[in-house]
Parts: sequence; structure tokens; C-alpha cells
Amino acid sequence: MGASALCRCNCGKELDLGPDFDGLYEVDLRPVKAPRAVETKSYSIAADQELRGGVVRRGELWHFTDEGPAQLVELALHANGFRISHDNGDESVALSPFTLLSSCTPREASPIQGGLELKMFKLSLFTQTRSFYFGLRGNTETEAQEERERWLADIANVMQLMTQSLFPHFRISCEPLDTVSATLRRLMAGYLLRLDTVDTATVVYCELHPHSDISGQAKLAMYDNELCHHLVKEIRLAVGTVLCEKVGVDCTCFCVDGHTFSARIASERKVWLRAISNLKVKLHNGAPTPSGDDLRHYRSAIEEHVASIHVGFGAPGTAEPLLEGLPRRRRPSAPPPMCSLGEAEGYVAEPAALSAVLRRHPPIDGAAQPKVPDDPSVMVPRSLPHAVCVGPTSGGAGGNQLETVSTDVSAEGAASGAREGCTHTSASQTESTA
Repeated sequence: MGASALCRCNCGKELDLGPDFDGLYEVDLRPVKAPRAVETKSYSIAADQELRGGVVRRGELWHFTDEGPAQLVELALHANGFRISHDNGDESVALSPFTLLSSCTPREASPIQGGLELKMFKLSLFTQTRSFYFGLRGNTETEAQEERERWLADIANVMQLMTQSLFPHFRISCEPLDTVSATLRRLMAGYLLRLDTVDTATVVYCELHPHSDISGQAKLAMYDNELCHHLVKEIRLAVGTVLCEKVGVDCTCFCVDGHTFSARIASERKVWLRAISNLKVKLHNGAPTPSGDDLRHYRSAIEEHVASIHVGFGAPGTAEPLLEGLPRRRRPSAPPPMCSLGEAEGYVAEPAALSAVLRRHPPIDGAAQPKVPDDPSVMVPRSLPHAVCVGPTSGGAGGNQLETVSTDVSAEGAASGAREGCTHTSASQTESTA
């Protein structure tokens, strides 16, 4: 029996609904696996926590400080940090994903060179405004350069292992969840480590939504985990959104309007930056809201990049976290957040469900209220879950009653891109000046 034969209310009345209605059924979606319940965690990124594991590498280097002349020290590299041993004692420093590793050049010749070549590198704990400078000498420039490269490679390897140990096992997903209507417009989603304070960070499940020509914005949503039941925060992405990356060897950090994140590996950071940058370009050019076919094309392009990503160093998510875990703040249980109007084009809310939602979450005064259809037989595409829409359009006066971050660029917001080690996505330099 064709789609135009009977009314959806099963009253037996024959209706000629035309080809547009038949097209609603022609939605080609791949089966979606049910997400796993993952207990995400918060971690301390303080530098004074205990070092773990044995010594990965040990050697003598010159340590430069502002307190006096350079000292020859023993540097011992551990699984989550390093220990500096000198005449006055030992100093232990724990690293974190929010640490920048880079080569650097002294401003002037150092008296310790003694005719030998000196090569330096820098470890910057930028959240705590602390930096450590180390130098290596060699008989030739090539010898000093090769020794520095070996240290950089070993430290970068330690930082990658430590960063991956904080993430659950996952793969970036481009398909929505068939049980959560708020994910219907998903472009990509995956876990990121979000900087909470100068010494704490939390693993959150981030979901990128496409642009809308109605609101002039896109959206980055953050959930507790991949079940997407509790929305923690939203970042609205606009033309003026400040997007930058931290510069360092195999760095995983990037910033979105002052919010600092760390991806699991550098190649995953590249995918996030590219996807967000593309949305900014579309907003700048006034591109129309993407259709269902457009979304499938965007997801396919992202999946091609994701398929090329290889997460090495064993099986991530199975190793013991190499930083101190902190208890998650208890949150009241809540149903999945409802999508905003304009974000689920093609889906009409059932009147009874929409009225019930409006009773529980009345719109803010002055905000446009969604119209409840008079006809109780309003049809919803049967091949996709119902999408109950509440509140005004994205970016409207009322907005969903969620914690939302505006992206109007202020002097403070624009300055966030000029912080230490932070550059816009076009930057590729890794050489700095000590």
C-alpha cells in the first residue's frame, strides 16, 4: 500500500498527499549502534602531583632560569612528568595535555657555550604560567640538533601516552543517535578534554552541529558522555568566533572563544579545527541551512578524514590514567535536551508532546512560541525518531533553557587568541624565542 493511500491516523480515509510526502520516507540512514554508558572523569593537571612509572630517559642538561645563571642538572623523564636534580635538591613536575613542547633559540650567546653549539627547548605549562628552559651542547651544530630532537621525541611520546590514558576508548562518530532527537543534526562527535580551571580538566563528549541561515550560528554541544542525556554547555559558533590552536610538538590543544580543549591525538585536533573552520566560512558566506543530502555529504567528508586517523601506542582507554583522578560533580538526572526550532527541519512535533514540553518549560517572556498544530493527525516521518522542538530559534532572545555561551567578540574574547603559545589555525611555526 502506497504512502498516499491512507491517512497516518489510520482512520481509513484515503488522501492524495502527493510526491512531497512520499519523499519523507526516502531517508537513507545506516543502522546506528547503541552508545555505551561511559563514566567520564575529571583530572588534576597540577604540576605538584606524584610522578608515575620508572625513568624513561635520563641525562645532563643545562637548566635556564630567571633566578640566576644556568645550572647543569640531571633531567629524569617519567611517564607523566620529569624530575630535575641539582645541587640544591630535586624538583618534580607533572606534565599534562595542556603543556606545550617546542624548540627555542637564546636571544644572545650564553657563557656556558664555551665555543660549543647550544640548542634549547622549552616546556610551557601555560595554564599555570610556568615555563622550563633546557639546553644541550654539542661539538657541532648537527650533533646538538640531533640530541635535542631525541629529547623532544621522547618527551612528546610521554605526553601522548599520558594524554591518551585520560580518554575512554571511542571513535569519532558522524551519525546521530536514534534515541536522542537533539543529535539529529550531528556533524561529528567525540570526547575532548576540557580545561575547567588552571589545575583541573574534565573529559566531555562534544558534538558539532551545522550552521543555520536563520540564526546565523552553528553549535558545539558538550555532554557528560556519549549517551548525550545531559547537556553540560553549548558554545554558539558565529562568524566572529575566535578559533585558534596552541603551537607545540604534537600538540593536541586548541581554543574556541576562550574555551580550551585537548584532543586525544594531534590528528583528531586537526579534524575538529577543520570542521569548525569550514562552518565559519559557510557562515561568513551566508550559506543556506544544509539539507539532509548536504548533511550526508558533510558527514561523508569528515568520515574520510577520521578513517585515516590511527591511534597508536596500544589500546587507548584500557591503560590506567597517568594523572590524578578527581570526583565528578553530581548532576541531577535530566531528560535529553530538546532541539531548537530550525535545527530539525523536516520534523514536526506531535501536538500532545509539544504541549507537555511547553508546560514543563515555558518560553521566556517575549520569546516566540512554537505553534501547536490544530490537526491531531500531524504526520512525523516514520523512519526517524520524533523531534520535539521547544523555545525560540537558535540565538533568539529566549533560547533553550541551557547554559549557552555567546560568541559575540569582545576585547577580552579577541585577546584570548593572543595568549602564550596560541595562534590562529593558519599558524605552523614551532620555533620560538626564549
